[in-house]
Amino acid sequence: MSSQIQPPGQMVDIGGLRLHALLRGEGTPVVLLEPALGGFALQYAHIQAGVAAFTQVLAYDRAGQGWSDRSPRPRTSANLAAEWKALLDRLDLRPPYVLVGHSFGGLLARAYAGFYLEEAAGMVMVDATHVDEYAPFRDMDSFARRAAGGVRLLKLASRVGIGKVVARLSLGNMAKSLSKEDLDSFLAVASRIQHHETMLAEFSQHRCFYGPGSEVPSSLGDIPLVVVTAGSSVSGPGKIGGLTSEQMNALHLKLQADLVHLSSRGEQIVIPGASHLSILMQPEYAAQVVEAIRHVVEQVREG
Repeated sequence: MSSQIQPPGQMVDIGGLRLHALLRGEGTPVVLLEPALGGFALQYAHIQAGVAAFTQVLAYDRAGQGWSDRSPRPRTSANLAAEWKALLDRLDLRPPYVLVGHSFGGLLARAYAGFYLEEAAGMVMVDATHVDEYAPFRDMDSFARRAAGGVRLLKLASRVGIGKVVARLSLGNMAKSLSKEDLDSFLAVASRIQHHETMLAEFSQHRCFYGPGSEVPSSLGDIPLVVVTAGSSVSGPGKIGGLTSEQMNALHLKLQADLVHLSSRGEQIVIPGASHLSILMQPEYAAQVVEAIRHVVEQVREG
């Protein structure tokens, strides 16, 4: 059972619930790693180890993900940002920060910067989601329901005892890049029913993040920004919302280029061959993300 595997970091009480926080390295500015929808701290293992060599870096699990307790509050941008802020305050980490967000975590990093403007000194978006990611699908609510249906199947797999098998298959060759301890922890966490229920709770608030009603700020001003893009973000023979993987990748690359304009100091790096998940977990791709973070950290240090 996952409860038998101890969290690699510390459990921090933020008032009514505990969040799992994994802090490494020393120095400023502190780098904050925000995971994707369905993501958690362990997915950043290679990146956190690399960043810890030149500054302090925090990876954590959002409420309900990884080892963190579930939150009774809706998974809106305001609530997610407030819980992140409470964790940083309890850890006595001092802003300004460099925010790093993968996938949906990129939207959360932008939301945090919007709510706490003075705390964001720089940002790195790692194959981050765009607010218009679902625009090609005429009915965003219907598309979100179909996507959530896939999570319900994962929840069912976990309920009948094959969640770890499914999670292992989802990793493919990337499983070889993890230590046995990290792999065991990853599979235990990714097969928890709570983990899937939290993904569904975050899906249910999609209108806070996507489309014309998005609460995510449309500008980051002039902070250093690097958009790191997976060259082959989507793979597989099937279709997503009627679009092939080639069509999805073309759309994704277009939206990624648009993210650069969020800041007047925006830059983009495309990593050929990297997929949406391997950009985090494959060591050779993760190393390039680390260098992008180093670049932003150095700009912040230079003032």
